[in-house]
Amino acid sequence: MSNYYHCHVGNMNHTHCVFLKKMMVWVMLKITTVLLVTLGLTGCASKPFTPTTRLNPSELEWANAPGEGVLSGQAFLKTVAGDVKTCAGNPVRLIPHSSYSAERIQYLYGNLLRGFNQSSLLSNKTIAKPDPRFYSYIRETVCDAQGEFEFGNLPDGTYYITTHVLWKVSADAYSTEGGALMKRVNVPSGGNQRHILSH
Repeated sequence: MSNYYHCHVGNMNHTHCVFLKKMMVWVMLKITTVLLVTLGLTGCASKPFTPTTRLNPSELEWANAPGEGVLSGQAFLKTVAGDVKTCAGNPVRLIPHSSYSAERIQYLYGNLLRGFNQSSLLSNKTIAKPDPRFYSYIRETVCDAQGEFEFGNLPDGTYYITTHVLWKVSADAYSTEGGALMKRVNVPSGGNQRHILSH
């Protein structure tokens, strides 16, 4: 260690000197970590995927019709230690199936049945923002404290349920664990279904 870090302040004892050195090293490590993360984000950033399918409102109009279907469920993930983390407080979206939504789901989750997109600085996929009209066909609610959700008055049809289950390993962690969950479901006319999203 260079002379810059040696303690020459008055009567500072050895214990204080060692503590000061450790604090300075800790601060330098924190700064280095932040710089590396920043450089990684800027250096590895790629252009968001742009779907080729255009939104066709006639494929989605059925989703805004009145219905009697009910869809409920729960979303959760388990940590390596076996702890259960839920989607509590996070939005749950019910996306009607169409060629437009299918292309987006396929890219983000790798298939159209069920999927998991891990939350990571390097593995998270990015996609161009959807056509603004698409939002008018998506239903949204919020997971309760137990990770439960429910949608009512649904017309029969095929939907994609999506939500996030995220948590931090520690209070000062730079990134989150968990990720995004998706499941394709079919709602029959007047049906009452329950689905679990997990990985």
